[in-house]
Amino acid sequence: MPAAASPAHRRSEHAPSTHGHHIRQAGQSDSSAENVLRLQRDAGNHATCQLVAACGDRRSVQRETGAVSLIGGLTMGLATSLLSYLQGVDLSRAAVQGLVAMGVRDEGDLTNLVFWARHPEATLRKIQPGETALAADWLRIRNSIVRPALRPEPATGGRTEPGAGPKTPTTTPTTGGSTGADRPSGGGIGADRLGEYRDAAATVFRREVYAAQLERNHRMKKEFFPGLPPAELDTVEGDHRLHIDAAGDARSLFAAARADLAAAKEAGDADAAKVSSIGIGSAYRDPEDDFRAWKKAFNTHYNSTASSRDALPDGPHGPAAVKLMVARMVVKKAVPGFSNHTRGLAIDFTTHQGAWSFGASSAQMKGWVRTWLYAWLTSHAPTYHFRPYEAEPWHWDHTG
Repeated sequence: MPAAASPAHRRSEHAPSTHGHHIRQAGQSDSSAENVLRLQRDAGNHATCQLVAACGDRRSVQRETGAVSLIGGLTMGLATSLLSYLQGVDLSRAAVQGLVAMGVRDEGDLTNLVFWARHPEATLRKIQPGETALAADWLRIRNSIVRPALRPEPATGGRTEPGAGPKTPTTTPTTGGSTGADRPSGGGIGADRLGEYRDAAATVFRREVYAAQLERNHRMKKEFFPGLPPAELDTVEGDHRLHIDAAGDARSLFAAARADLAAAKEAGDADAAKVSSIGIGSAYRDPEDDFRAWKKAFNTHYNSTASSRDALPDGPHGPAAVKLMVARMVVKKAVPGFSNHTRGLAIDFTTHQGAWSFGASSAQMKGWVRTWLYAWLTSHAPTYHFRPYEAEPWHWDHTG
């Protein structure tokens, strides 16, 4: 779920598994301390260190050249917590809130603890690019369990401590999100991932447009969506997939459209006679795919707005040009993770009618609304719970 960025690492990439170690019962605190110390020393597990610091005596935890030294004894509560974690007991949101209350506030560490508890086979190693289901679950844990625990709803009176924003975790999936220092605090792929574009001025301009568009979503309280795991996706046709709640309706829609097209041709409909295909240009896109789509759309609209930007008083890359471009991109292409494509709820249709192949192209807006398919969708798509996105006649969203 564009090329995946490698996450930063705080732990050894080749750390041995912690499974098989056991923590003795109360009355054997020295042995318990030794066992936990061995886990920490062998694994270099910063998350466990944080848990020790929170549950035990904070003064007893020191860092020495990447390892951890335990000076004091451990409480039975700490030993039980660690043992439960290592044995794969599911950590709930309430448990995470408890850790937060005790002072463990690193987003990545908390997510790793819950993730490792649920997926002991993935403990103390990074998620690989092909492990999309694990990556999706890591992101879901972070978004639905850890972040709410760190940032309670305003009604509870809770406040996030200054400086307690997201940090780059070890287990972070390599399938999305910024890994640089400029990772946005509201979630999403950061502008630092964009790289070079044309010349230096255009590179800065593209980053400013992207960052402004992303910040606009954060101001509007829109939430970054990390994509769907394979279990929540279903094939519509070919390699195009949608959310399992939308895929069946989409298949029914295509079956009905093609049957009606055949009937219209049989009845002598002139427009229908020109249609040779109805299909899908794009359906589900994970955030990385959508990141590539955003860059492609930016290039298109960078070219189409060139004369307008050149005429601005502060030039083609100044503040006014950024505003102009953001206004265009907000309508034409959402930043990755904020589109219904990433939720598996959007289809970009294609059709070939006469001499024209229609797809997701702003240059075809006038032609699209005159196609047989568009007329059919306008009349029949609501039956299958799809509605149009007014700015793009090829884009239709499933309404559930």
